[in-house]
Amino acid sequence: MATNISIFWPLSGIRLFLRRPRMWLAVLRANFLGNIGVVVISVFLLWHFWPGEGIPSLNELARIIWQWLIGLAAALAFLVPFMKGRSGRAVLGPVFKELGVTERVEGRARGLLSQLVYLIRTIPARLVWVIIVIIASRYDSYLALAAGMWGIGYLVLTDAVDQGLILTGKNYQQRKRILKLHSIELLCAGAVSGTCLAVLAMTIFGWLIWTPGCFCGAARRVVEWEESRSGQ
Repeated sequence: MATNISIFWPLSGIRLFLRRPRMWLAVLRANFLGNIGVVVISVFLLWHFWPGEGIPSLNELARIIWQWLIGLAAALAFLVPFMKGRSGRAVLGPVFKELGVTERVEGRARGLLSQLVYLIRTIPARLVWVIIVIIASRYDSYLALAAGMWGIGYLVLTDAVDQGLILTGKNYQQRKRILKLHSIELLCAGAVSGTCLAVLAMTIFGWLIWTPGCFCGAARRVVEWEESRSGQ
């Protein structure tokens, strides 16, 4: 288990992304279809939870927002792995270049296979978070929201770190070992990341900043880990 733990790098990553306007268009272009998918899901969830007639009261509006955030978190848990390839490189590549890190990418076929294996292996974890949110929602909406934000924060950071490790030339077994070594840090940083999402999502399109921001933070953090710089 790693002893040098930092948990606020998702926040610094969001700040870094906001300070790099040249990345904005590259990310939107690289992940155009993924962003459209999230927009469609967001609109559908709002339509589904919105009352049929009249203007909702403040309490009803708060309930709609909580339900929308929980639904969006569950959707992102499965969408981000498909979005992380091209959009991840659009963010991680420039950050690595600024840090003087040379990308060592697997061959295209091996890289796709490696990502597919990673996705299959992490499906149980994604399902567990969704189930936890569903169970929590039966008891308390705030508890469900907290669980949902924490879960998606953790999963997206794990996806971002995995993509960063791919770009440092690590194979699946090496990435699996490094992710396990830093699992506590990722869980704690996931809570910070989820809190950022909850705040940014209130602006409706804040997730457009949040996801690449997590990747920016992951790029800087991966470089700091000794295991990613070594041949382990």
